[in-house]
Amino acid sequence: EIFHYIQDSRGHQNQEISRNFKINCGLPKGGGVCVALLREGFPRSFAQMFSLLQRWDAADPHELHTLQQRLTSAETAERHEAYDNHMFLARFFTEPEDKWLKHHFIQLALHSARKFKMDSGKREAEANLHMGQVYLEKGQLERAQEHYEVFYHLTMGRTWQDPSGRMHHSRSCEELQKLFTLLGQRLLQEQDYTHAIKMFNKAYQMAKECMHTLFTLTTLYKLHSLSIMLC
Repeated sequence: EIFHYIQDSRGHQNQEISRNFKINCGLPKGGGVCVALLREGFPRSFAQMFSLLQRWDAADPHELHTLQQRLTSAETAERHEAYDNHMFLARFFTEPEDKWLKHHFIQLALHSARKFKMDSGKREAEANLHMGQVYLEKGQLERAQEHYEVFYHLTMGRTWQDPSGRMHHSRSCEELQKLFTLLGQRLLQEQDYTHAIKMFNKAYQMAKECMHTLFTLTTLYKLHSLSIMLC
């Protein structure tokens, strides 16, 4: 039941398991803190707290609160390190023959970012950007679109920037503009002109949103040329 509660704590709370856990495991004084740690998704902090409380019956509320804060802070730091280490390895493998390793570690970084919500989704947004680039390199445009759109929605209304000071949301618009243009060009080759126009229009909207004059004019030209061709 402990295992099932840990799993459940990352999704939906289960009060019945919580009650059974208290009864069956005989939590020591301060056991409510243990249950709270599980409910909040900190299984390692729970294990340490539970072990300490087996031998530490005299802990007062302030001590318990301080211990809870520090244990969860330490566990959160470990989760940050998992993401950062995966991204470091993704950037480390730069040779063409190592692309599969780069892609592998970006996927792991995205998994870590999704699993642990620590920064309002910033790391998850960045990992989706990188996954979009992975699929773009592979020529899987629809898969790239999925990740770029997640990047776009997660960064909307945020002031997040990359190390160079570039706004993440502006970057998301640019990446989607380029992707929609590629999709539009592919549709043109397939002579699917109706959907090509829709795709170029999406590219135009993204170019306008990121206020990129060159992209906006280029996309407008494509739309105009396509409209003339269909007249």
